[in-house]
Amino acid sequence: MLVGTHTYTWVTKNTVSIIGYFYDNTNTFFFGEDALAYILKKIQKKTTKEIAQSLHGIFSIIIEFDTHIEIISDRIDFFPIFYFVDESQYIYVSDSWWNIQTQKKQFLPNEDAYLEFLAGGFVLGHETLDKTIKKTKAGEICCIYNNGLVEHNAYQSYIPLEFRTSPYDTIYNDVCSAISEAGNRLEKFLQNRTAVIPLSGGYDSRLIACMLKKMNYQNVICFTYGVKNKEQELSQQVAEILGYPWFFIDYTQINTQEYLQSPEFIAYAKSYGNGFAMPYMQEYFAVKFLKENKLIPLDSVFLPGHRAEYIKVLQKMICEKPKIVSVKNLPQCIEQKIFNIKKKTKKQKAVLHNRLRETLCVSWQHLALQDFSLFEGWTVSEKYSKFIFRSSFVYPFFGYQVYLPLWDKQLMNVFLDISSDYKVERVLYRTILEEEFFKPNGVCFFEQELHSASYAKYFFQYCKDKIRYIIPWGIVYARMKKTDWMGYSFITLPMHQEIRNKTGKYLTAFKNFNAVICRWHILFTEKSLKN
Repeated sequence: MLVGTHTYTWVTKNTVSIIGYFYDNTNTFFFGEDALAYILKKIQKKTTKEIAQSLHGIFSIIIEFDTHIEIISDRIDFFPIFYFVDESQYIYVSDSWWNIQTQKKQFLPNEDAYLEFLAGGFVLGHETLDKTIKKTKAGEICCIYNNGLVEHNAYQSYIPLEFRTSPYDTIYNDVCSAISEAGNRLEKFLQNRTAVIPLSGGYDSRLIACMLKKMNYQNVICFTYGVKNKEQELSQQVAEILGYPWFFIDYTQINTQEYLQSPEFIAYAKSYGNGFAMPYMQEYFAVKFLKENKLIPLDSVFLPGHRAEYIKVLQKMICEKPKIVSVKNLPQCIEQKIFNIKKKTKKQKAVLHNRLRETLCVSWQHLALQDFSLFEGWTVSEKYSKFIFRSSFVYPFFGYQVYLPLWDKQLMNVFLDISSDYKVERVLYRTILEEEFFKPNGVCFFEQELHSASYAKYFFQYCKDKIRYIIPWGIVYARMKKTDWMGYSFITLPMHQEIRNKTGKYLTAFKNFNAVICRWHILFTEKSLKN
């Protein structure tokens, strides 16, 4: 029942199955049969937890023992595994939620999961849209015993036990060194293949472009997508100055009228959503355009700028709720900041708070609750793994490999225990990028930069959110379309029309167009399972 993707296939021998790739502690790269041989050798001498802690990459490993099955998920759960134990204790395991649905034949809607999905774009914890089908989580080992019992053991914590007290210069140099080492691993992975960078006007993707320039890597293509705006202009400037080819995919010129009925998109919606996540639409049309017009080689490697330096959300919390986050008020904070793409009733908020408490690790209560560490840790293990990093699934769907340069293990560990004093407004991160990478390459634009919003802008946004559902919806919707630089309003229009056809009315009272995608996907899932 293991499916894989167009790019990554499962490799199996004896009792071990593996998908993806990884580095070990010696920085040796393993993929395919080599990765399988490595795991087969290691399980003779080490525990699965020891093996998991020594690896970094995107992978899932399934090991069958006499008494149980162990599933090792990487630190972002890029290849989630689903499982279902029936009444006779027969265990179904697959990387396809839809495959298990076919086997069990009866869909049992998970009402709490529906609420989470519609409000945030993903399902919490180990739950899925079907109450009887569960899934793995990032940085965990899932043990499924022959008697049907299931255990989840975390091998990766995103909460530091203590914070570094090193001088600023020491931390500065440590980060620079970590970025340099991440660049070396990136170059080793590419092996002269074409590096394709989704280049925005921000700092993260620009860093990747500068890392490659610093290494004198020649095989680079950049692209930007959406509607022409300031971000598109900045990304074009960066690519031209660095000497890289750059393409812009104008979403106003893309035909979005019939894509919902295409077999390709239906397959994408199923494999991406997989019973727990909102299908990511931002780059779907861009990658499809690049492939169909043969603008990039088939062996290209996409390098998205995703990272675990999630300071924008952290800064919003400090601006809007300056008191220390505790276990007690954390669920409310998460509900307000993350599960906010649609209007919720008081009852729905209370349900979300209870579900969020279930996903918080009990051991966190014994830590020094400072620097918003609890919020940061939850964000990586839940939202980042299921929503942000999940967006990279679009590349292997179209047959391309993906590598996450800024989700490098060493780089992640350097940032993990840094005080929020260096994180708010991305002070340290931004300074290093500007001084060490952007200015030397002539791509630091000072007043033109799209910096993180100021406290005043965050407060203004906070006020807008407070009155959003008081103002007539027609005015709010018109404003959303006017500021829609991604082109989501017309990309999601066919979805909106289907929602109206099936429910008798258009969706209203939402914060962004992801709410339309989520509502459509629920209807799509229910319809597909009935057919």
